[in-house]
Amino acid sequence: MLPPPVACGAPSTFRTWRAGQPEALCAVVDAPTRVSGLVLPTGAGKSLITTTLATLTGWRTVILTSTKALQDQVGEAFPVTDLRGQSNYPCVALQLGGLFQQYRTSAGAGCDLGPCKVGLRCPLRDAGCAYFDALGAARRAPVLVTNYQAWMAQQVYGEGLGTFDCLVCDEAHAAPDEVAQFLASTLSLKDLAEAGLPAPDDVETMDAWIDWADQQYAGLKRQVDRLGEQVKLGAGPSDVQQLRGWRRTLGVVERLHGATAEQWLVTVEGQTFHFHPLDIGAHVESVLFHDIPHVVLTSATLTRKTAETLGLDPATVTWHEQPSTFPVERRPIVHVQTARIDHRLDHTGTQLWLARVDQILRARRDRKGIIHTGSYARAKLIYGYSEFSNDLILPTSTSTRSAVAVFRAAGPGTVLVSPALTTGFDFPDDACEFQIILKVPWPDSREPVMVARTQQDKSYPAYVAMQALVQAVGRGMRSPSDRCETLILDDHVRWFLQTYRAFAPQWFLDAYRSSRTIPAPPPRL
Repeated sequence: MLPPPVACGAPSTFRTWRAGQPEALCAVVDAPTRVSGLVLPTGAGKSLITTTLATLTGWRTVILTSTKALQDQVGEAFPVTDLRGQSNYPCVALQLGGLFQQYRTSAGAGCDLGPCKVGLRCPLRDAGCAYFDALGAARRAPVLVTNYQAWMAQQVYGEGLGTFDCLVCDEAHAAPDEVAQFLASTLSLKDLAEAGLPAPDDVETMDAWIDWADQQYAGLKRQVDRLGEQVKLGAGPSDVQQLRGWRRTLGVVERLHGATAEQWLVTVEGQTFHFHPLDIGAHVESVLFHDIPHVVLTSATLTRKTAETLGLDPATVTWHEQPSTFPVERRPIVHVQTARIDHRLDHTGTQLWLARVDQILRARRDRKGIIHTGSYARAKLIYGYSEFSNDLILPTSTSTRSAVAVFRAAGPGTVLVSPALTTGFDFPDDACEFQIILKVPWPDSREPVMVARTQQDKSYPAYVAMQALVQAVGRGMRSPSDRCETLILDDHVRWFLQTYRAFAPQWFLDAYRSSRTIPAPPPRL
């Protein structure tokens, strides 16, 4: 029996454990394997579990989040040290009147552009630099919260953050994409010309780029090292800018040097070349795990497929899946039989699902809802044909945040229509009491990276689609007292959930059913 959270180092506001929290803690502490997988649905209190894990065990722990909002949430509620990426801290030395103002290229420059990053000695690094002060605190912290990108950048390119006993990957379903984003890189013909490098004869094949990187790496490194020494002895702004550019180019060449064509994909866009990692698992240890003895993967949508994508054998992970504490009747997920919504849908089928949408809205005028459309084209179609268009909010691809703010402030009957709300936003209580999902959110099968990954793993698109579907369902249900129904109109969902059931968490499957008719809206309490 665990003592109360306050006795385990939690703030005084946490006097009792929620159901399942002690079991999740013990699952990690008692795990016979290095990696633990905690499938914790919304409302399980992941932050309390992961922060008290550190104080209970004495393990020096770093908690990674995928968004700044989640980082804020942990940092504001628990006694942890917070570290952001360098661009979040203004460079005092570059400000007007600062020691290196002559290197200033823009107002409000962050520490990522500081002259110290190219070798110039800045006395503020010892005290007075917001970033290096935060970095020093992070290196001393028993419990650190940061984001995936800042962690990987510091561990791979920086001086590191010291030795840790435990790494917690929060929102771990996003970890493969975070690693891919960190590894992805770009070169342009302009970058190559500035570094005095020729382009490969064939810029569209990875074999050619890898051979090219093997040939150019040693010479470019010597060139960068020489310029770096010159800059340390005194250099003008143009030399500093040149060194920055050469170092960025060297970083890409270094990554491709010694790689294999099966691990990478190159796509060409005009005179720019994008390099995408395909085998995420091949890099996870070196950029994310760093030999830390205890690794915790946790998410409401974590599955064994996530572990496989990270290069782990799911059989070597200790799994703990907690059932949802939210009553199923308050969070129904109902497939309303309508039509198979895909590129083969004809005019009659389109009119059918448009009519279904209005039938659902007509019976729910006393509450607010969200329609997840899967595309802006469908969002515009609803906005143009719905009898309730005056109450619909239709954001553009660049106005989602402002549209969400308007929606939150609006009254009953308002509906937000968008393809871009499956992650990153929460709508508790009466902010959203129903959701309509028009289509199983399959990724674009024509996108080059998706094509390449599908060739390596045919089930990968289904895994991505399931993650998006489950994440969308979770937007409106945030506590046991909350209420949000989800209605899915795409008839493909029955086959999808039967075929790829293993990719969905149990709390999702427990709430799912299929219906020939639109269910009556749950009564409001």
